[in-house]
Amino acid sequence: MTGRKVSPPKKRLPPPKSCPLRAVFEGLGAGTYAIAAYHDEDNDDKFDRFLLIPREGYGFSNDVRLGLRAPAFDEAAFNVPPGGIAVSFAFSGAT
Repeated sequence: MTGRKVSPPKKRLPPPKSCPLRAVFEGLGAGTYAIAAYHDEDNDDKFDRFLLIPREGYGFSNDVRLGLRAPAFDEAAFNVPPGGIAVSFAFSGAT
């Protein structure tokens, strides 16, 4: 890792018509990445929580689960080789 902070690419997907849902991020260079995703069930552009408990579905790469804190980058990190990679993870929570 270079140690520099990089703004993550974001994707907003339409409501899924079937599962699994697929998102493709093009143009990413080889490197170390992590994914955090949530299902904005009420369409308010926020990840809803009550007393820190998620009220909407969420998921992290490496299927990292929430504890008393959000996962650290290293817990969800995976390496992307020059040719790209497919990453799968499950959603937890309200979905």
